[in-house]
Amino acid sequence: MAQIRHEGASIQSSDPPLSTGNTVGSGEDRMEHAIELTDLVPQRPYDSPLLGGHTPGSDDGSMTLKELRDLCTTLSQKVLDLEKVKTARAKEIANLKKKVAKLEQRQSSRILGFHPFRACTFRRHSLARRNVSIM
Repeated sequence: MAQIRHEGASIQSSDPPLSTGNTVGSGEDRMEHAIELTDLVPQRPYDSPLLGGHTPGSDDGSMTLKELRDLCTTLSQKVLDLEKVKTARAKEIANLKKKVAKLEQRQSSRILGFHPFRACTFRRHSLARRNVSIM
Protein backbone atom coordinates (compact mmCIF):
# COMPACT_ATOMS: atom_id res chain seq x y z
CA MET A 1 0.00 0.00 0.00
CA ALA A 2 1.13 3.48 -0.78
CA GLN A 3 1.42 6.10 1.88
CA ILE A 4 -0.82 9.13 1.49
CA ARG A 5 0.78 12.42 2.36
CA HIS A 6 -1.21 15.62 2.78
CA GLU A 7 0.94 18.24 1.14
CA GLY A 8 -1.61 21.05 1.39
CA ALA A 9 -1.58 21.05 5.18
CA SER A 10 2.14 21.78 5.44
CA ILE A 11 2.12 24.75 3.05
CA GLN A 12 2.14 28.09 4.84
CA SER A 13 1.77 31.46 3.23
CA SER A 14 4.60 33.94 3.61
CA ASP A 15 2.19 36.83 2.99
CA PRO A 16 1.04 38.65 6.13
CA PRO A 17 -2.71 38.73 6.74
CA LEU A 18 -4.50 41.75 5.33
CA SER A 19 -6.28 42.62 8.55
CA THR A 20 -3.08 43.42 10.45
CA GLY A 21 -2.26 46.45 8.34
CA ASN A 22 1.34 45.43 7.63
CA THR A 23 2.80 47.00 4.53
CA VAL A 24 5.93 46.13 2.67
CA GLY A 25 8.11 48.86 1.24
CA SER A 26 9.36 52.29 2.10
CA GLY A 27 7.27 55.24 3.21
CA GLU A 28 7.43 56.76 -0.27
CA ASP A 29 5.77 53.69 -1.78
CA ARG A 30 2.99 53.91 0.74
CA MET A 31 2.39 57.60 0.00
CA GLU A 32 2.22 56.98 -3.74
CA HIS A 33 -0.18 54.14 -3.17
CA ALA A 34 -2.48 56.34 -1.07
CA ILE A 35 -2.47 59.07 -3.71
CA GLU A 36 -3.35 56.57 -6.40
CA LEU A 37 -6.34 55.39 -4.40
CA THR A 38 -7.69 58.89 -3.83
CA ASP A 39 -7.24 59.81 -7.49
CA LEU A 40 -9.62 57.01 -8.52
CA VAL A 41 -12.58 58.50 -6.62
CA PRO A 42 -14.57 60.77 -8.96
CA GLN A 43 -15.64 64.13 -7.61
CA ARG A 44 -19.40 64.76 -7.95
CA PRO A 45 -21.08 68.14 -7.67
CA TYR A 46 -23.43 68.59 -4.71
CA ASP A 47 -26.46 69.14 -6.93
CA SER A 48 -26.06 65.87 -8.82
CA PRO A 49 -29.42 64.22 -9.63
CA LEU A 50 -27.98 60.90 -8.46
CA LEU A 51 -27.49 62.30 -4.99
CA GLY A 52 -31.06 63.61 -4.85
CA GLY A 53 -30.10 67.26 -5.00
CA HIS A 54 -32.18 69.91 -6.72
CA THR A 55 -31.13 70.87 -10.22
CA PRO A 56 -32.80 73.55 -12.32
CA GLY A 57 -35.44 72.06 -14.59
CA SER A 58 -35.86 68.92 -12.49
CA ASP A 59 -39.32 69.93 -11.23
CA ASP A 60 -41.01 68.10 -14.11
CA GLY A 61 -42.78 65.09 -12.60
CA SER A 62 -41.33 65.53 -9.13
CA MET A 63 -43.44 65.72 -5.97
CA THR A 64 -43.11 68.14 -3.11
CA LEU A 65 -42.52 66.99 0.43
CA LYS A 66 -46.12 67.79 1.41
CA GLU A 67 -47.47 65.75 -1.51
CA LEU A 68 -45.25 62.83 -0.52
CA ARG A 69 -46.45 63.02 3.10
CA ASP A 70 -50.09 63.12 1.99
CA LEU A 71 -49.54 60.16 -0.31
CA CYS A 72 -47.82 58.23 2.46
CA THR A 73 -50.68 59.00 4.86
CA THR A 74 -53.38 57.88 2.44
CA LEU A 75 -51.50 54.70 1.54
CA SER A 76 -50.97 53.89 5.22
CA GLN A 77 -54.68 54.39 5.88
CA LYS A 78 -55.57 52.12 2.97
CA VAL A 79 -53.25 49.43 4.34
CA LEU A 80 -54.91 49.65 7.76
CA ASP A 81 -58.37 49.45 6.19
CA LEU A 82 -57.36 46.39 4.17
CA GLU A 83 -55.99 44.71 7.29
CA LYS A 84 -59.30 45.33 9.08
CA VAL A 85 -61.24 43.86 6.15
CA LYS A 86 -58.90 40.88 6.10
CA THR A 87 -59.41 40.09 9.79
CA ALA A 88 -63.18 40.57 9.51
CA ARG A 89 -63.37 38.18 6.57
CA ALA A 90 -61.14 35.67 8.34
CA LYS A 91 -63.56 35.67 11.30
CA GLU A 92 -66.51 35.30 8.96
CA ILE A 93 -64.84 32.37 7.20
CA ALA A 94 -64.10 30.69 10.54
CA ASN A 95 -67.75 31.07 11.60
CA LEU A 96 -68.97 29.66 8.29
CA LYS A 97 -66.62 26.69 8.63
CA LYS A 98 -68.08 25.97 12.08
CA LYS A 99 -71.60 26.12 10.67
CA VAL A 100 -70.66 23.77 7.83
CA ALA A 101 -69.13 21.32 10.30
CA LYS A 102 -72.33 21.37 12.41
CA LEU A 103 -74.53 20.87 9.36
CA GLU A 104 -72.36 18.01 8.12
CA GLN A 105 -72.54 16.38 11.54
CA ARG A 106 -76.33 16.71 11.60
CA GLN A 107 -76.60 15.38 8.07
CA SER A 108 -74.41 12.36 8.81
CA SER A 109 -76.33 11.57 12.00
CA ARG A 110 -79.68 11.77 10.17
CA ILE A 111 -78.40 9.48 7.46
CA LEU A 112 -77.50 6.91 10.09
CA GLY A 113 -80.88 7.33 11.76
CA PHE A 114 -79.25 8.45 14.96
CA HIS A 115 -80.28 11.57 16.76
CA PRO A 116 -78.42 12.39 19.98
CA PHE A 117 -81.51 13.43 21.93
CA ARG A 118 -83.73 10.67 20.61
CA ALA A 119 -81.19 7.98 21.39
CA CYS A 120 -81.30 8.73 25.10
CA THR A 121 -85.07 8.86 25.24
CA PHE A 122 -85.35 5.71 23.13
CA ARG A 123 -83.21 3.78 25.61
CA ARG A 124 -85.26 5.02 28.54
CA HIS A 125 -88.52 4.01 26.91
CA SER A 126 -87.23 0.60 25.92
CA LEU A 127 -85.95 -0.06 29.44
CA ALA A 128 -89.23 1.13 30.93
CA ARG A 129 -91.19 -1.23 28.67
CA ARG A 130 -89.00 -4.16 29.66
CA ASN A 131 -89.46 -3.43 33.36
CA VAL A 132 -93.22 -3.16 32.97
CA SER A 133 -93.46 -6.41 31.08
CA ILE A 134 -91.30 -8.25 33.64
CA MET A 135 -93.53 -7.34 36.56
